[in-house]
Amino acid sequence: MTLQTDLQDAVARVQTDSQLLHTIVHGDDQTTVPTDGGTVKSAAKAIKDIEDGIQAGLTDLGASADQLNNAVSQTETYRDEAQSSAQSALQTANALNLPTNINGQAGKLLAVKQAEDGFEVIESVGVFYGLRADGSKLTAITGQGTYNANDFDTWFITLPGVDFNINEDGHLIINI
Repeated sequence: MTLQTDLQDAVARVQTDSQLLHTIVHGDDQTTVPTDGGTVKSAAKAIKDIEDGIQAGLTDLGASADQLNNAVSQTETYRDEAQSSAQSALQTANALNLPTNINGQAGKLLAVKQAEDGFEVIESVGVFYGLRADGSKLTAITGQGTYNANDFDTWFITLPGVDFNINEDGHLIINI
């Protein structure tokens, strides 16, 4: 796996989890959502189920105030749990420090920022790296533009960030 595929997998998981959370928060009173941890009711369904339980318990006009207070307390607990879960999911998504606006960024790449504190959109450009023997001297060429591959003994094209040179002893030094 590469950093790019790892990142794409992470973004896909965040998008999937975000959609699941959206369905849990905004689903109707019939919605249940299958998750890795089991099936979860939408907030509306959890409240409706509680209300239905309250109504079933009120078949008798003599229902006690304690039953009503317990039902209200239970509903508030479910509400608080739903809010806490939504906040936790939002914090997890924000912790990735992904760009907030990717409009107009099609075809570009997502890269780790230099400070390693998040991600940034970068141009999807290739850089040519080639080695050739000029007599008894090894020459390293790098850049963007037009190159004839037949002029090089070894060459490759990759993303920016690879740097190489030939030291005074004639050894190839590659920095990634």
